[in-house]
Amino acid sequence: MKKHKISLDTLAKIKELKKSGMTKRRISEILGIPYSIVKKYTEKTWHRVVSDELKEKIRFAVKDGKRKYLVAKEYGVSKSIVQYYTTDLPFKREVISKEIEECLRSEVIKGKTKRQISKEMVIDYGKVLYYTKDLPSINRIPFPPEIIKQIRSEVTKGKTKMQIAKEMGIDYGKVLYHTRDLPSIRRISFPSELIKQIRSEVTKGKTKVQIAKEFDIKYRKVRYITEDLPSIRENPLSLELIAQICSGVAKGKTKIQVAKELGIDYWKVRCVTRDLQSMRRKPLPLETIKKIRSEVIAGKPKIQVSREMQLPPRTVYLHTLDIITGYPRNLGITGRSLQLLESIIKRGYATSTHQNSMRSYRTLHKRFPNIKRVHMNGLTIFFLQSNSNAAMRAFLEITNKKVISGQELQQIIDVFGVNISKKEKKIIRTGRK
Repeated sequence: MKKHKISLDTLAKIKELKKSGMTKRRISEILGIPYSIVKKYTEKTWHRVVSDELKEKIRFAVKDGKRKYLVAKEYGVSKSIVQYYTTDLPFKREVISKEIEECLRSEVIKGKTKRQISKEMVIDYGKVLYYTKDLPSINRIPFPPEIIKQIRSEVTKGKTKMQIAKEMGIDYGKVLYHTRDLPSIRRISFPSELIKQIRSEVTKGKTKVQIAKEFDIKYRKVRYITEDLPSIRENPLSLELIAQICSGVAKGKTKIQVAKELGIDYWKVRCVTRDLQSMRRKPLPLETIKKIRSEVIAGKPKIQVSREMQLPPRTVYLHTLDIITGYPRNLGITGRSLQLLESIIKRGYATSTHQNSMRSYRTLHKRFPNIKRVHMNGLTIFFLQSNSNAAMRAFLEITNKKVISGQELQQIIDVFGVNISKKEKKIIRTGRK
């Protein structure tokens, strides 16, 4: 292989073209140099080429103590370029003023978290940690007794612990720690009248969920107020209430209906009446069954009988399965199908533009298999197989096309299954004999 020698002028041209933004492939085409040589002299140098002024600015900013990623953002340069031009510089932390340092330390002593201070003062969290490393964490700083008393008094007044933390600028965890023995605002007792009403409803047999919905109170609060009361499933009902439930079910009411009327949990009603037969499983009296059957035989619809006698439709249906109701089905040809059949008998074919003509075709084809159907160009034509030629000519007359291509005519002939000579085809296409 030949070794290409490159002069200094050519090397300078390569670098200039690369700085201008031209690709390596394009440089090799312009200068007539192999691509591998252009790649060799431009590799790992072009992306780090910046002006001398920008170099000095980057180096000065890093010396001043700025973070390298902030310098890259400020000058619109990648982080790798800043790193490349400042590798020889030692790391120097940005120095903040004594006033800011004192402010940071005072905020930490007050009880604020270091993360919160960094967000409020827009200072890097690492700097806050660095300048307050000798100060203990917020959880280890003891609060003055006055502040603790103030926090506890605010909680007893009815404020939430989160609200107190925001108002006093104290960490929420610290407020929780100093008020852990005090009940939360959610557990603060309701008025005595409301508590008595809720407790009486539970003793009556209502569920706690049902009471919470009725009084528009959170379920947890109802549960907290009635912790000492047993659940509805454990609470035994009175003998009078049990007798009332049993009598309601025995009369024919459903268990759900009884539960709704008496305001008792459905499962409690079911538990009390499990030895009683359900309404759906209860057999009807013979007199009722005879009456149902006589009404249906008389001609009344089954749904009407169920409404009049206030019985489920399923019950009426099961007791009248052997009785045929309604009008007898007409098994003959009627309506549009009959009209089409009459036209086919008279002329040998019948036309239809109705969208639902397929239904009529099925009805006719069942009884007369020789009847055929063709649907083309939005027109449907019914014809006898022996009269296909006349049906095709009628179809062409109805479509009334002045010019028909040979391909289209051949398609129509194939569909109708007709054999036509060349002369007849020419007459049909041109309309001349």
